[in-house]
Amino acid sequence: MTENPMTSLRAASARPDPSFVRRPAFWIYLIAVIAGLAIMISRLALVSAEPSVSLAIWVGVVIQAGALLLWGWLILPRRRARLATVLFSVLIGLSFAPAASVLILNVCEMFGANRLIAAAFVEEPVKASAVVIVLVMLRAALQGPVDGLIVGFFVGFGFAVIEDVLYTAGATNGQAAWLLVVTRAMTQLGGHALWTTIIGAALAYVVLTHGRRWGLVLAAFAFAILLHLTWNTVGALVGGPLSIAVTAVVVVITIVGFFRVRRWSVDFENRAES
Repeated sequence: MTENPMTSLRAASARPDPSFVRRPAFWIYLIAVIAGLAIMISRLALVSAEPSVSLAIWVGVVIQAGALLLWGWLILPRRRARLATVLFSVLIGLSFAPAASVLILNVCEMFGANRLIAAAFVEEPVKASAVVIVLVMLRAALQGPVDGLIVGFFVGFGFAVIEDVLYTAGATNGQAAWLLVVTRAMTQLGGHALWTTIIGAALAYVVLTHGRRWGLVLAAFAFAILLHLTWNTVGALVGGPLSIAVTAVVVVITIVGFFRVRRWSVDFENRAES
């Protein structure tokens, strides 16, 4: 009898596997995190702002991170969100992902690229690479696309928190900083975390289940990049009520897309298990 691959994955996930620290993927992860932290800490150390903006930055971190964590608690399959998986994902999300994105975007600007347009094509693949590193490193403890949802969400969460700090630090005064804190706390519910979640589910299908439907990955990337690009360009080029309306539409489409992918992920694992 041929053993069901999802059953094998579930059986493996039930056994602790401390040996992952001896695997190449762990050392790749460690190097990526340490290098990312060194870059981001040095960058954040250069952030200087008036006291009212500084207050908004650090109180804003709590508000924005709290809103995203509550959102994740409400929409993610909580029984699959192991603490180690969450922590590994958050750490690489707030270190390697933003650091690599900043460096690559700086190079793009050197060659004349528009940073807002380039961001969508740089940040989504960088976050996805962080997801792949975590998936491969923890492969024996993970099961399928649902784990990709969780890894993707928390990689995107870490990235969004750092991006919120950098955006708020660029505010001209305290009032502008607080406005950024509030608006980003609301709009991020349909931003980086969910875009990376959608890509994460597709990547987990390929990495964890030996799937060969690469079209799913391409579709996930196209979906996330298109929405990210729309978010960036409309906000910068249009402004005003139209910008707000388009951003709201992007958030709604992202959330609807997430729930469709969540349903597909759960159904896929249920079918594979039966």
